[in-house]
Amino acid sequence: MPKSLGVSQRRNGSWRAQIRRVGYPYQTKDFKTQREATIWKRSIEAQMDAGTFVSATPAARRMTFGQLIDVYIETRSEKRRKLSSRLPEISRLRAFQRREPDLCEHAIGNLTAAHFEEYRERRLTQKVMRGKPNGRGHSPLPTGFIKPNTVNKELNTLRSALSLGVKQYGLARNVLSADTVKRIAYNDERQVRLSEEEMFSLLLECAASRNIWLAPVVELCNDLGTRRSEILSLRWEDVTIMPHGSTALLRDTKNSSNPDLIRNEKIGLSPRSVEILNNLPGERVGFVIKSSVGAIDSAFKRARLRATLRSFRFHDTRHEFATSRIENGMPEMFVRLQGRWRDARSFLRYVTADAVALSKQLAIHERPSSATNLGAAVPMAVQVRAIELTSPIVGADSDLENSQVD
Repeated sequence: MPKSLGVSQRRNGSWRAQIRRVGYPYQTKDFKTQREATIWKRSIEAQMDAGTFVSATPAARRMTFGQLIDVYIETRSEKRRKLSSRLPEISRLRAFQRREPDLCEHAIGNLTAAHFEEYRERRLTQKVMRGKPNGRGHSPLPTGFIKPNTVNKELNTLRSALSLGVKQYGLARNVLSADTVKRIAYNDERQVRLSEEEMFSLLLECAASRNIWLAPVVELCNDLGTRRSEILSLRWEDVTIMPHGSTALLRDTKNSSNPDLIRNEKIGLSPRSVEILNNLPGERVGFVIKSSVGAIDSAFKRARLRATLRSFRFHDTRHEFATSRIENGMPEMFVRLQGRWRDARSFLRYVTADAVALSKQLAIHERPSSATNLGAAVPMAVQVRAIELTSPIVGADSDLENSQVD
């Protein structure tokens, strides 16, 4: 067999295959024959070319994926600061362990991108089941197929678990990186917009609710562009009402870039929101809204059904704020600062301007007509030149007659 580059014979008669490639750890293995060494080397290089090669230490070959998930939950998920980040992640990982026992039995060093690509496609064909099997609240009736956004969230959570294997258990690379296992492209932008009559009907039903805090919460979120959790966590000591301008300090707001970092942000209060705050019952100490998230959520769902607005969600009040303020002429910069959108792309997801609203804005900001305002639009020099080109040339006839006489 011809000699292969990277395959050499040792003094004891064995053959050693060596692979050095940028982006991968050094690979070497000894074989009894040159043929075996060459076949192994070509196989590993083919996996590297296809992006499916995973190098692992003995620890990575011993630890199963299910054990790694257990370690990740114990050392990472359970130590997350916010309950809203901790519980969904743990629930997602535990559900994966129940659904995929075979995949959890694989050693993390033997996992490849093909395993998760097959999992991704299989999940899209499954249907949603409410509640744990044979558990409280379980419904045997499927409600629809798993949505792409759900599958992407599951893949991202599993990627975080595999990152722990890379850092602590010698896994060479994360096979669930975005460039290895493609995420599902989808459009989850909501285009829900209420008319003035529908918004009035919703606020009327909220005011008729037995929960006296529901109507103020909905109106404050719609008027200030805040999230429900931010209003429910607002305290009176963080509210400053002054004649020249009122503000509110929102503590521990949502931070997608770093959930473990506490972020406090100050927003402005409109005259209507100040009026709502002044009319709230109770003492001006502690929480502004003295009601729980569950009570507000249940009361809102009942009010929404009474107003026949089944598709309208609480978070859509934030969409309503962004769109209505832009349509009323508020500068985009101030709308983004009030709503705390840090980039234009995320902000545009909340603006739902229809064609009628665009037509009204075009009418307001219409340019002067060239036919009726030509004198004001064209510079004086151009007007003079236009007159010279269109008026008869003085003395042209006399010059022509003189040339004929000559």
